[in-house]
Amino acid sequence: MKKLFTIVTLALSTAMYAQVTVTFQVDVTPFINDGNTIVPEGIRIGGNFADNGSVLPSWNPSNAACAMTDLGSNLWSIAITFPQTAVGQTQNFKFVNGNWGSNEGAATLETCGVDDGNGGFNRTMVIPDASQTVCVQWDLCDACLGSSIDENFISSVNVYPNPAGEVVNFQVDLNGVNTADVVVTDLTGRVVASTVVNAGVEFNLNVANYAVGTYLYSVVAGESVMTGKFNKN
Repeated sequence: MKKLFTIVTLALSTAMYAQVTVTFQVDVTPFINDGNTIVPEGIRIGGNFADNGSVLPSWNPSNAACAMTDLGSNLWSIAITFPQTAVGQTQNFKFVNGNWGSNEGAATLETCGVDDGNGGFNRTMVIPDASQTVCVQWDLCDACLGSSIDENFISSVNVYPNPAGEVVNFQVDLNGVNTADVVVTDLTGRVVASTVVNAGVEFNLNVANYAVGTYLYSVVAGESVMTGKFNKN
């Protein structure tokens, strides 16, 4: 009996370890500055979470599990756990004021999102292999302001030219860390490039043999993630 108990305990421990938690945060200051107010239901998140093995339902922000926590200073947060099998998969999401009708998706997200098929845009990211925090400003591709989170490890990411012909260049400015992981996928979620870049060193990705189309990237440094996309012509 003792041996069986040990085996079960080890199995449970392994299952718990084989998970990754992504903390999604949004600074709603731009939304409020435009004259909007937060509804009593608060800020929520919608996305294809169930498709990636999360307990959250897909595209159903009215579900209580999709409610975010008000951290104060216009910052809202939710931690979502994914199984290890979701690592490398594409996660689409957007933030919602209560329920559909007052949500992100404006053309301002075109440079870091993908067409949602309804005249708007979804945010997108590649699920990392370690717990991370994604913090962005409402309806913008910009990361949260430095005062909104404890530490913003990524100052900026510049990807050019876009669209790209033979080479696309990544310039990553970091804060408090020396390296960042860069992962590039196609729209199916297949990883086409993965590397580690040093702070202040430009990474040049040869895309000459890539198929024409849109590619997504995630830059991970410390506990911060920035995402975007580029086109190959």
